[in-house]
Amino acid sequence: MPRFARWLDEAGCDFLQLLPVNEMADGQNSPYSALSAMAIDPIYIAIGDVEEFIAAGGEVSLPDADRAALGHARVAPRVAYDAIRQIKSRALRAAFERFEHSEWRTRSTRATAFLDFMERERWWLDDYTLFRALHQEYAGRYWLEWDAGLREPAARGDGARAGPSRARDSLPRLAAMDRRRAVATGAPVCHTGWRVW
Repeated sequence: MPRFARWLDEAGCDFLQLLPVNEMADGQNSPYSALSAMAIDPIYIAIGDVEEFIAAGGEVSLPDADRAALGHARVAPRVAYDAIRQIKSRALRAAFERFEHSEWRTRSTRATAFLDFMERERWWLDDYTLFRALHQEYAGRYWLEWDAGLREPAARGDGARAGPSRARDSLPRLAAMDRRRAVATGAPVCHTGWRVW
């Protein structure tokens, strides 16, 4: 994105308008079918710039099947949304496990920054994390098909905040979603077109 912004500036353009980059529902590829008004879709995360992914070995550390699927996706005439989403989800999960081991357990500066992010964004993050965990628990079914006690915050009570054990699976995505940090540091976040890896 920073490189593209420099090119726009050189071309005399004052602004860039993007389609929404919010997380899309499973099986969707329209930027207008978002699950959240706040969460970025993992497909737009420049995984090659995620420190923990690099530290874990980067792209060469991916399983053979993922590297093959990635190779096919890169030459496909259209974006292979499902394949890229699955590969990136596994890569982000591995990166987050690395983060937990090397940063979280040592209470590093980056772990503290992540805690600060979670606290600052608590107004949407708590409910979103719970929603994603339940969405996964219910195999992607429409939320109105979930158990009645889970559909309404008042019916869940405070105990539901802990969510099912799969709530942890939402954290890899959340670790890379602080848009303000990405914008402030110039870190690449979004790739357009077929090069979404």
